[in-house]
Amino acid sequence: LHFETWGSCSMAPGEEQATPLVLGQRVYAVWLGNGKYYPGHVEDLNGETGMVTVAWEDEGDDYKEVTADKVMPFEEYQGEATPWTTSKIDAAVEVRSIESKGRCLFTKDPRSPGDIIFVEGPICAALPSKHPNVWAAVNEVHKVQPLDLGSGWHFAAAVSMLELDEKRTKMALDKWAPEEEKVPCQDSLNVLSYFSEHKVKGLEEIDPDLYQ
Repeated sequence: LHFETWGSCSMAPGEEQATPLVLGQRVYAVWLGNGKYYPGHVEDLNGETGMVTVAWEDEGDDYKEVTADKVMPFEEYQGEATPWTTSKIDAAVEVRSIESKGRCLFTKDPRSPGDIIFVEGPICAALPSKHPNVWAAVNEVHKVQPLDLGSGWHFAAAVSMLELDEKRTKMALDKWAPEEEKVPCQDSLNVLSYFSEHKVKGLEEIDPDLYQ
């Protein structure tokens, strides 16, 4: 690695090369005192240790050495809530089963209190304003026979059927669906029957098992 121009290692394997870091460059980096990002300038780059020395803009002298994966160009920083790519999340964590607890999430590298483990965006955002016809349909069913989970849960399920592609559907099932097979409940059957009878666009023929 060239000393004056060094590629940041903040991406996961398989992702495109991140913007290189250079001496004097303005950046956002993680201050290890609390795990939050703060602005500073690249003061030194060490290709042997993989460390970046940051001169903090508040002129603080502690926690100046940071690993490259916790440094990014100032103009690329969009806040800590910016969702990570799937490949970056997969590089950071994994799911394993433990006999006494079931499925558990593990980090692949040691972490400290306050560290961000990963940031994941929503798989689906169910907004009544985006699908008013579906929202109205679910609420009509709820008026006739109150749904045990309320209209919101069934609305979210219906929107997921409309919006999710195969990959994101698998992600949703992996997160929330019970492993054992479950027979569709009467509420689900009532909602799907209404969708079919009233020809709610995109929801006329839904697999009850998948919906459940």
